[in-house]
Amino acid sequence: MGATSAGGRSTRSPICITEWVSATGITNQAKTATMQSDLAQWKRAADVHKTRNSIECPVGYVFVYGNSTLGTSEFCVMKYEAKNDGSGNAVSTAAGTPWVSISQTNAIAVAAAACSGCHLLTEAEWMTLAADVLSVKHNWSGGAVGSGHIYQGHVNNNPASSLAASTNDSQGCSASRAAPARHQAPTAPASCG
Repeated sequence: MGATSAGGRSTRSPICITEWVSATGITNQAKTATMQSDLAQWKRAADVHKTRNSIECPVGYVFVYGNSTLGTSEFCVMKYEAKNDGSGNAVSTAAGTPWVSISQTNAIAVAAAACSGCHLLTEAEWMTLAADVLSVKHNWSGGAVGSGHIYQGHVNNNPASSLAASTNDSQGCSASRAAPARHQAPTAPASCG
């Protein structure tokens, strides 16, 4: 991909934007409008950065800024959990059930075949995503970084099956749909970079 470290930027691109619950007196509608405005601004900044640096993510992937502390350069990651397209190929789509019960050896091969330069997420890439999520105020239940807790998503086994991914980027995770974050091993989507 030829991407280089972004270094020195003052804003972060959000990974999962959440509706936050706080007692600030601001209505949920106003909070949602602010969140959507921030998301649109981050997307515009990322688009400009990608254009200036000739970075293109494959369809179904999203751009992630690198993190010099973690030693990562910019990369693209599957927007959704990897799904088996029925022919043994990994695809990133909202529809379908996440691909499970695959050996590490097969996952490595399938990820490499997903796109040019693709591979399973590295530990440093996963930590870059986690650091990015933690740095966005909208991901915190208290509305400020470090205030309250981070919503993780569907982890409460109710219902006892996976939920369909949203195709609406502004929906994100909400208190009514998501449980507080717990330390849990993630599903490893493919990454390219």
